[in-house]
Amino acid sequence: MDQQDPLSSPHLLGVLEQFPPASAQALRHAARPRTWRDGETIFRCGQVAPFAIVLLSGRMRLSTISAEGNEQLFGWITPGELIGMESMLGDMPTTMESVAAGNCASVCFERTQFMAILQQDGGAGLAVARMASRRLQEVTRLLLSAQTARTLTSRVYAALVRLARRHENQADGPAECLRVSQKDIAQAVGASRQRVNIELAQLEMQGRIRRGYRHVVLLDPGIKRSN
Repeated sequence: MDQQDPLSSPHLLGVLEQFPPASAQALRHAARPRTWRDGETIFRCGQVAPFAIVLLSGRMRLSTISAEGNEQLFGWITPGELIGMESMLGDMPTTMESVAAGNCASVCFERTQFMAILQQDGGAGLAVARMASRRLQEVTRLLLSAQTARTLTSRVYAALVRLARRHENQADGPAECLRVSQKDIAQAVGASRQRVNIELAQLEMQGRIRRGYRHVVLLDPGIKRSN
């Protein structure tokens, strides 16, 4: 975990710079450092988020439970992401479970304080609306990609692209290099690890990926950072 002052983290400052200066200062003052142990649940599916967080170090696993009761991996929360905001704003239960994948450090914004700051500054509300719009666009794009993937091979590749784009803000590697296990991919597409292994081998033979130990490199030049 980072040993620096959490309130001076570039990940936090990168989020706050999207707000008007007065609101950014108020949010920084309201931010409270918090750490999470490996395996600890941050947001439970079906509950309204009591706070929003900016992840400073580590990563959080984002998943849902299918109708059959199996975990389906959506991706990871990586440093610099603000999560919990949509649930708080809409007073709606979260649709995904967020669990610490390794030890994590973050800063939290308690719901009442966060909402009060937005109510006092129209510019802050506009900044949040822009963030939510980008998030909605991302989810829509991923859903369309999943719907057009018919074969298991295309579903596996679409899942890799989806996970890579969810993971592209990580600080320790490019978007094209995805730290992921076969178990993660199997959970993302709802197939067995044995079947996923076969499909990955097929994609590697086609020159679309290169496999390594607990990582996959996407070789398609179209997979770029989506800023």
